[in-house]
Amino acid sequence: MKYAFMSFSCPQLPLQDMLALAVNSGYDGIEPRLGAGHLHGIEIGTSMAERAEIRGLAEKSGIRICCLATGVCLTDPEKQAEELVSARKAMELAKDIGCPLIRVFGGAYPDKVSRSEAITHLARAFRDLIPDAERTGVQICLETHDHWCHPEHVSEVLALVDHPMVGVNWDFQHPLRTCGWNVENSFRLLSPWILHVHFHDGTLEQSRLEMLPAGEGVYEVEKAVKLLQSIRYKGYLSGEWFDWPDYTEYLPREVSRMRKFEESSSNNPD
Repeated sequence: MKYAFMSFSCPQLPLQDMLALAVNSGYDGIEPRLGAGHLHGIEIGTSMAERAEIRGLAEKSGIRICCLATGVCLTDPEKQAEELVSARKAMELAKDIGCPLIRVFGGAYPDKVSRSEAITHLARAFRDLIPDAERTGVQICLETHDHWCHPEHVSEVLALVDHPMVGVNWDFQHPLRTCGWNVENSFRLLSPWILHVHFHDGTLEQSRLEMLPAGEGVYEVEKAVKLLQSIRYKGYLSGEWFDWPDYTEYLPREVSRMRKFEESSSNNPD
């Protein structure tokens, strides 16, 4: 499988250094977060000349910009039109730099909107984006995050959309921590739509997000790898870590552990 890391690990690095870090740490891709003040230089306002340079740098390094992590939130009907514009701009940016995917959020919605109505609003937003996705060749994935951690809610949205250009960014931490859905049950429901995966390990501490090295927490990371192997998953597993010291130490450690999980799973199938 292919592994990437999000720019939260090294927000202070310009793109060229971030790509070199990926090469030196054993990764296949990177996932820049847009609009977070990170110094990679990949943003909606990036010029066409800069976009061409970004694409060239990535291609030369052999590291794929595998996903653009946007902050777009599509559910709230009062903000949806503005957020759709942002999503379309992110898709254009992704196309120009050779990135196949953007991540979006469902986000919060007003109290007067029921869950059923929110599902309808969110599905409609994705359907509105399908022509742009087909034109640009950029897929859109909804992260299991915020008000959309519950796998049943996410699967309802994606079943309504029913299009290969729209899928899920499966962050298996959030369904577990917020809804009590273990990795296997979450995977079984969402697997038809998985386009991208966020991985990390940690505790179930609710007051703060405590991250731990892969295999040392309760997020069932090794099982997630095995389940993804069972469907011959072709996308990226992107590591998401915040405020950990010394990324030159933990980045190679985490990808090494993931590849060992993968090897162990391959050698010991059920």
